[in-house]
Order: sequence, then structure tokens, then C-alpha cells
Amino acid sequence: MGAALLNTKLIFVEGIPGSGKTNTAEFLCSQLERNGIPVAHVHEKDPNHPTRMEWQGEASRIEESLERWRDFASSRAQSDSVTILDGQLFHRNTAELFFNDVELGTIANYVRDVIDAVSQLNPTVVYLIQSDVPSFLRRTCDDRGNRWENTQINLKVTTRARAKRNGWRGFAGYAQLYTAFREMTDELIGKLDVRVCRINMTDHQWSEYLTTILSYLSPSLQEKDISHNRLAATYGDLCIFRCDGLHSITQCETITNVARDLKLIRNPDLLNLDGLNVERVGRDIYMLCNDSLQSITSLNRVKTVPRDLRVDGHPKLASLEGLHRIESIGGRLLIVSNHSLRDLQGLRSLRYVSRGIHVTANNNLAVLDGLQALKEIGGFLYIRQNEQLESLEGLEHLASIGGHLEISNNPRLRSLRGLENLTHLGGRLIIGRNDILSQAEIDGFVAQIKERGFSGDLSTELLPP
Repeated sequence: MGAALLNTKLIFVEGIPGSGKTNTAEFLCSQLERNGIPVAHVHEKDPNHPTRMEWQGEASRIEESLERWRDFASSRAQSDSVTILDGQLFHRNTAELFFNDVELGTIANYVRDVIDAVSQLNPTVVYLIQSDVPSFLRRTCDDRGNRWENTQINLKVTTRARAKRNGWRGFAGYAQLYTAFREMTDELIGKLDVRVCRINMTDHQWSEYLTTILSYLSPSLQEKDISHNRLAATYGDLCIFRCDGLHSITQCETITNVARDLKLIRNPDLLNLDGLNVERVGRDIYMLCNDSLQSITSLNRVKTVPRDLRVDGHPKLASLEGLHRIESIGGRLLIVSNHSLRDLQGLRSLRYVSRGIHVTANNNLAVLDGLQALKEIGGFLYIRQNEQLESLEGLEHLASIGGHLEISNNPRLRSLRGLENLTHLGGRLIIGRNDILSQAEIDGFVAQIKERGFSGDLSTELLPP
């Protein structure tokens, strides 16, 4: 019944890096399931991906790729389920042809042939777009860190034929590359014989976007919250999303291993994580906009986070206790908009963060006490918009920052004390709009760390007032 209800057996979710392809695909999977529609999500990094080519965009292998699409369509046509792919029509296979400077007419023919190959599945494309591609990519790179940015530039600009031919270099070249790519896909999408749901996500109104996509797929679909007995642990994720009336998570007591992501998002009545016994997470931990959340102590079995740890938008969360056994984070640490948080004691075991740290817009955070074990950050450190922050004490053992260090818009910050043992900075030092932080304090900090054998660029970039 599922494919008949939607009038499709294949949904592509397309967009440039950072658009939210995977999150949108996972949302659609969970919603279709809750509407009684069998569904399969094929993640773009699935090691057994049925259509992704491991190539460098060699035009000579186009027929090989099309044969994989035909085999995929034949196998899925026999199923009652709907398949959701994040990317693959443009992202990945087609992008590789573009990066390799294959002629645009050849690429257009390839995309049309892909649609022909899967036509029996009556495909639909969810097309995520932005008004300003360079600005969007800049935000994406800032969020994902220097290492991710450098990898993207190396793989898609520095070593690739189209960028070389056009003289594109660095981030500017990366932005030019994807601006040209979007121009191409915009033209192609208008010529394909396929249903397209276009979502301009410039305003970041995700709730509205997701509802629009569901309505486009079928007027009969209803957006459904996760009921108390159907907390989602699908596709290796444990996702608890928009559960009104849910106060704790006792239904998850038996789950100790989450193969991919743990996501707790927009549960307005969730008070604590009691009942959560997770010991291992394969990728990310996201806690986002749970308005009533006061305690996360039940996360106290987790010792490492392979990718991102995000605690964002919790007005009543006064403590990070529960994260106190975490020693390393393989991605980013984001502590954002937690307005009752006064210190970071819950992070007292943290020694290393790979991609970077955001400490931003925590209105009552007065000190960084709790980060004394932190010795190295592989990427950036951004300390921004913390209204009560007076000093950086708590960072006394931090010796190396691989990316930029930005300290900005902290109106009560008087001192840079806490960073005196910093000996390496891989990016820029950016300081500004800290209303009462004097230039003498900045100069004294720079002189002090130089005396300790500092290596890196200390040409301070001052933000205008």
C-alpha cells in the first residue's frame, strides 16, 4: 500500500554539502513508517551501497554506473517498500563527473539516463536549495571545522580537473565550484521528467520544510509524533523527536549500544533521561531544543563520542553532569544556548576534541571551569556571545588549537587568563566586540604566550565594534 499511497517507490534527497540530506531522509523514513508505509533508507556512506560508484568521475565508466542503476531499479520494483536515497542523483556520482571536468552535455545525458533507468519506480526528488551558496558553505565549513574544510578543498578543488582548469583555489574556489554545480543541477532538474519538491531552506525553518515535504509526497500523510511505545531506534539510530507528554525514557532501558546517532530533539516535556542506559554511540549525540530538560545524568556510561556532541537550546539545563566520563570527541563539541548553565564541570574528563568547540550564547555561563583536563583541540575554538563570562579560567592546560581561536561578543569578559599555556595555534586569532576587554589585556596575553615558545600566527584579527 505504501508506494501506491505515495505514487513512488524512490525518493532522492538532494542538496550541496550541509543541506541536511541525511537528516531529511531519516525524518522521512521515520514518518513514513509511522504512517504504515514500509521504507528503506540507503545512507550515502553505506559500504554496500547499490548505486554509488567508487570512481573519480571517469566518463569511460558511465555505462557501468547506469547498469548498476538498472539492476537497482529491477530489484526495488519487486518490493512494496519505498527507498530513500540521500544524494546519488546529483550528489556523489554526478558530482564526481562534474569535478573531473566531464563535458556538461555528457553529464546531462548521464542524469537523464539515470532517471530513465529508474523510471519504473516513478522517482521523486526532494531538492534542498539556498539563496546564497558561498555564504551557506562558509557556515557549513565553520560548523564542521578546519579538518573537514581542508579535506573538502583537497578532494574537490586542489586535485580535480575542473577547478584546475578554472584556476579555482582554496575556499573561494570551493564556493565557485559548488555555485557552478548548483547552476548545472538547477538547469537539469527543470528538464527532467520527474516529480520535484523544491525547498528553499535559506530561512532555516526546518519544521515548516519537513511538513511541506510530507504534504508534497501525499496529502494523506500525517506528521506523527513518536508515541510512548514507539521510540525510534531505526537504521542504527535512536531518535526521540517531538514527543509531547514524554517526561523520561524508561521505554529504552534495554538499549545499550546505538550503532549510529543518539538524537533527542524538540521534546517539550522531557525532564530527564532516566531510563537511558546507553554505553556506546557509533557517531553523534544530539540534544536539541528540549525546553524542559533539567538533567542528563543518565548519559554517565558514555566514555567517547566518535563524531559530534551537541547540547543546544535547553533553557532549564543547569549542569552537564552525565558527560563527566567522556574523554574524547571525534568531531565537534557544541555547547550552545543553554541559559541556566553556569559552568562546564560535567566535562571534567574531556582531554581531546578533534574538529572544534563552540561555546556560544550560554547567557549565565560565568566561567569555563570543568575543562581543566582539555589539552588539545584539533580544529577551532569559538567562545561567543556568553553574556556573563568574565574569564577563560578552566582552559589552563590547553596547549594546542589546530584551527582558529575566536573570542567575541562576550560583554563581561575582562581577562584572557586561562589561555596562558597555549603554545600552538593553527589558524587565526580573532578577538573583538568584548565590551570591557582592553587592548592592553590582549597585548599582554600575546606577549605572555610568545615568551612560552608559542608557534603560530598571532597577528590578531580585531573585529570592528
